Amino acid sequence: MLRHGNHVSASFQKNLYRQWLRQVNTCGQAVHSCKQRSCSLALANGPGGGIAGVSWAISGPVRGTCTCGVPLRTRVDSRLAVTRASSSSSSSSSSSDTLGAQPITSTTTDVERTDALQPHALLIDAMAMAYRAHHVMAKQNLTNQTGDVNTGLLHSFISSVLSLLEHTNATHLLLVFDAKGATFRHQMWPEYKANRPSFPDELAIALPRLKDLLGKLGWPLAEVPGVEADDVIGTAAVKLAAHWRETCLPEQYDVTIVSPDKDFFQLLSDDIQIVRPIQSRSVAKLRKEAEEEGRPQPNILGSTFHVYTMADFEAAYPGLKPRQFIDLLALSGDSSDNVPGVRNIGVKTAPAIVAAFGSAEEAVEACARGDVNVPDGVPKRAVKALLAEGAKEAVSVSKELVTIRTDLKIPPVRYGLHGSRCEIDEVTGDFNLITPSRVSSASGDDGSAAFVQSFQWPMPGENPEEARAAAIDALSDYSMTNAIKRWRAEYDLRAQNYV
Repeated sequence: MLRHGNHVSASFQKNLYRQWLRQVNTCGQAVHSCKQRSCSLALANGPGGGIAGVSWAISGPVRGTCTCGVPLRTRVDSRLAVTRASSSSSSSSSSSDTLGAQPITSTTTDVERTDALQPHALLIDAMAMAYRAHHVMAKQNLTNQTGDVNTGLLHSFISSVLSLLEHTNATHLLLVFDAKGATFRHQMWPEYKANRPSFPDELAIALPRLKDLLGKLGWPLAEVPGVEADDVIGTAAVKLAAHWRETCLPEQYDVTIVSPDKDFFQLLSDDIQIVRPIQSRSVAKLRKEAEEEGRPQPNILGSTFHVYTMADFEAAYPGLKPRQFIDLLALSGDSSDNVPGVRNIGVKTAPAIVAAFGSAEEAVEACARGDVNVPDGVPKRAVKALLAEGAKEAVSVSKELVTIRTDLKIPPVRYGLHGSRCEIDEVTGDFNLITPSRVSSASGDDGSAAFVQSFQWPMPGENPEEARAAAIDALSDYSMTNAIKRWRAEYDLRAQNYV
C-alpha cells in the first residue's frame, strides 16, 4: 500500500503517466467501459485540465455512473485516480512533463490511500495462444543475436501476454498448457479430437524454450496429464471467483479467461468473463453488426482481443443461460473436437431446442414420450432426429465431452503443476491432482487463500532484484529489448502495489 510521503522510481511514475494517458480522452475526462453495456462513459470526477497541474493519487477504483445509467465497473485501466491540482500547488511544482522520482502527493488531505490494483486473475489457454503465435509468425524470420534460434513465436507470445497485463491490470496469472498423452475424454470416446492435424514440428521445437522463458519471467505455469487445459482453467476460475466472492466487496474483483475456445462460454457469470483473440477485420465486422442491430458496441481490448461477457452471451443466445451452452453443444456437436452430437441438428437449431425444452436430455425424453407439441423455432426434422436410434446415447456422451470440469482437487501450487498427474477416484469420481510442488495451506480447510496466492505475480516474498535480473537475462538471450521494458514496467507496478 502506498501512502503520503512514499517515494517511487521514475520508471514507475512514467508508467502511471502512460496509464493515465490511456484513459483520458481529448476533452480530459476519464473514459472507462461499462460492464453491463459495452458503451463509453465520462466520469464527472475525471482528471480534466490536461497534463499540467495534475498530481498522482494512488487509490481504489474510481467510482461513477455510466451515461446509460448503469453503475460503473472499472475493469480496464483503473490503476490510479488522478486529481486536479490547485493553482498554488501547480505553480510551485516542477514541470509535469518531468516525472522524476518525486514523492506521491495529493492536493487534498482527505484522500484515502488503498491498493492501486484490485484482485484480477488472468487465466490463459497457453497452448491456444502458442498455436496462434506460431501461425502469425510462421513467415517471419526472427532470430536471436547468434542467428541459431527462431524467436518469432516467442516474441509474439510474450507480447500478447504483456499486452493483456497492460490492459487488464491483472494481479494473478496462470498460463495453462495441454500435457502430452490421452485424457479421460479419450478414454470415454476414442475418436475425441481424432480429426486434428498432426502437431507442427516447429511448434514442438519451440515449446520447451517458451516454457523455460515463461518460468524465468516468473509467470506461473500449469500442465496436467490426464485432463485438458480447459479443466485446469475452469477449476481455477471457479475457485478464485468463489474465494474473492467471500473476501472482497462486490464488483471489486475479476476473473478473466483468455482463450478462443467457445466451450468456455459455459463458465460465464457476473464474476467470470472471457477474452477472445480476434483479427482486426473481425473487429470491424463486429462493430458494423452491432450498429446495424442497435446493440452496444463490442468491448475490444487493445486491438486484438474481444472481451466477451454475460451481456454478449445473452445477445447471441437469447433465453439461454451460460450453463445451457453445454446442452447446445451436446445437440449440435463440435466438429473441431470431433464431438458427435445428434445427427442432423446443427448450431442454428440447437439453441431453439434448448430454449424450448430446457436441456438436451429433456428434449430427447419429451420427444420419446410423444406428448409434446413442436415449439416455435424447432423444425419437425429436429424432432425426428431426436427420435432416431442412438440420439440419447449421443447426447449423453457429447455432454460429458464438452463439459469443462470445475471440480478438480488442485492443491496450492507455484510455478506449475509439472511432474503432477491426475487420478480419478473410482468410488467418488473425484479428480485428484497429485503434485510434488505443494504450498502449505494459509487458511481454511481447503487452503483457498494459499491457492489464490500461488497465482499472484510477483510472488509475495520473492526478491525483486533477483526476479528482475533473471527476466532481463532471459529476454536478452532472445533479443527482446522492447519486451524487457514492458515486462519491467508491469513488474514494478505490481511490486509497488504490494508494498
